[in-house]
Amino acid sequence: MLNIEQLIKRSSISRIALGCMIVVCLLLTAQPSLSQDSKTGLLPIKVGAILHLTGDLSMQGKAFQEGLVLAAKEINSKGGVHGRPLEVIFEDSQLQLATVRTAAKKLLELDKVSVAFISTFDELKVAGPMFEAAKVPVVCLWDSTPELDAMGEFLFSIGTWLPSTGEVSADFAIEKLGAKKAAVIMTNRDWSLRVGNDFSTRFAALGGEVVFSDSYNPGEATFSSLLLRLKGVQPDVLYAPIDDAIGAFFRRIRELQLNFPVIESDNLNGEWIRSTGGALEGVYQSQSADPSNARANAFSQTFQSYYNRAPTQLLFNGWGWDGMHLVAEAIRRKGARPIDIQAGLYTIANFPGVIGNITITREGSHRVGVSMFQIRDGKFVLVNRDG
Repeated sequence: MLNIEQLIKRSSISRIALGCMIVVCLLLTAQPSLSQDSKTGLLPIKVGAILHLTGDLSMQGKAFQEGLVLAAKEINSKGGVHGRPLEVIFEDSQLQLATVRTAAKKLLELDKVSVAFISTFDELKVAGPMFEAAKVPVVCLWDSTPELDAMGEFLFSIGTWLPSTGEVSADFAIEKLGAKKAAVIMTNRDWSLRVGNDFSTRFAALGGEVVFSDSYNPGEATFSSLLLRLKGVQPDVLYAPIDDAIGAFFRRIRELQLNFPVIESDNLNGEWIRSTGGALEGVYQSQSADPSNARANAFSQTFQSYYNRAPTQLLFNGWGWDGMHLVAEAIRRKGARPIDIQAGLYTIANFPGVIGNITITREGSHRVGVSMFQIRDGKFVLVNRDG
């Protein structure tokens, strides 16, 4: 019997053949195995999701996850897309930008996802260039901005159009609340600073005066100094698009008996209302969908059937649900390769979602505005519709 050395010496053809065999064996052992669907035998379509599942605002990140999981389960129960199931791979960003970068690298280079979701504007600014370079589409669930539109052709967004967030709140403060003097308090994060500036610019353009503007760092445990200074100013309205320590902030406002109207943006939900002991009663909030519309009600029933509880963050659950169904529709229309999913997403128009009809512009965003709500008896009540 010939050993390996003898085989190599027999001929150059044998040497080449053996070399090929060794390379193939090494590749097979080095590559992770791709599991086939047990029913169809087809490989799954890999979908990544970078969400803040722990840390600041984890409540919203988990709500996105619940919506994505529920939508994928429904799609897979009906045979997947073109017979292929959706496999969702979650990465926890912790809302830390260094972690976002690591998660994006893993999804692109190791998991080889065909498409991905990401929570926020801040996170997409970090991960977006990586997905753009890899030519893999990524969908931002919470925010849409002109800056993201300009970042590339593989970046999409279905969340609130940020310029409208601050601007509609300023319009409401002047036209409906009769405010002439406004205070603005923000968290030192890009999103909060951005919408706070949009409010201030619009409020001044309408003839109002911003008499107090300040911010605090994520992780600060007390707001006494900041809010005591605010109390001395006595504005007609406070615009507070804060996204950190929300419960502590609003409880402190009540303790100090700051009785002027307060407007938040997007962040409040049923869980915050219940956990703050009435501190949010009467607070106004801008948000992009009415949680009492027919589609939202139908989704709530589906959610409760699966999770055995009612949704307390309907908008965030809905964004996750809508995002997954949009991606599935894009695959149905154009195919499952990243370049196909990108092309399919650009064809989306008037897609019926929980958050309303969704249309993707040529720049890649869904430019939905906001309406104004007020928390009354622990529920969001529509008080002024956008447009």
